[in-house]
Amino acid sequence: MKRLAYIALGIFIGVSLTISAGAYAASSGLIGKKVTSEVDVNVNGSKIADRGAVVDGRTYLPVRTIANILGASTSYESGEVLLTTSTKVTENEDEEQRHIQITLIQNRISEIDEALARGRQNLQAAQNLLNGALSDPKAAESVSMYQWMVDQAQTSISKLEQEKSDLETKLNALQNQ
Repeated sequence: MKRLAYIALGIFIGVSLTISAGAYAASSGLIGKKVTSEVDVNVNGSKIADRGAVVDGRTYLPVRTIANILGASTSYESGEVLLTTSTKVTENEDEEQRHIQITLIQNRISEIDEALARGRQNLQAAQNLLNGALSDPKAAESVSMYQWMVDQAQTSISKLEQEKSDLETKLNALQNQ
């Protein structure tokens, strides 16, 4: 009988510790929390490459990216994120704004380059489908759909190339100030 009591007591203690540890973990920090959405982050009207996350109604931003844009360095020591700004105080606020704009434009140009690569792959695939449909009399009804896909890919690429050109012009002007 004593043996059964010890076994029951052991099970009770084990279950209690398991439940209390889970409850403590759930009440502290973000571990195990659900990200409900992602949000675009804009600095001075320019979208940055990284996105913020919404967890339990709070928005969390990408610290390293924001810190870099604002001219701070980041490090991680002893379970803590450290942000450090230079001791030199910038007298010219316009210079800081120009640096932020340059960084944001460079990030957007990188995003556009990636989108252009994907767009060119899509265009090549659509052209291959169109060429195959043109050479196959049985696929005549698909020609107009494939032509539409080619046209859409070309339009998308043209818009991206124009946006990139505009941004490069703006970037050159900012860098030459």
